[in-house]
Amino acid sequence: MKRKIYSVMNNILQEKIYISPIDVIMGVGILSVKDYESWRFGHVPYLEQVCKSNLSNLSFIMRELRTYAK
Repeated sequence: MKRKIYSVMNNILQEKIYISPIDVIMGVGILSVKDYESWRFGHVPYLEQVCKSNLSNLSFIMRELRTYAK
């Protein structure tokens, strides 16, 4: 999983000059564009509800993003 996260972050960084957590979560495949749009427009009360993973995996991704940024 760690290798996939870093690969996604490298790809995002090559396309843009910044990395957002949403882009990483979508790149890993935990969140679809449709579900993201539903959350963004207020049809879903919280993002974790539409993520196809548990909170510990999301927390792991955020920790790796912080590590990558450092």
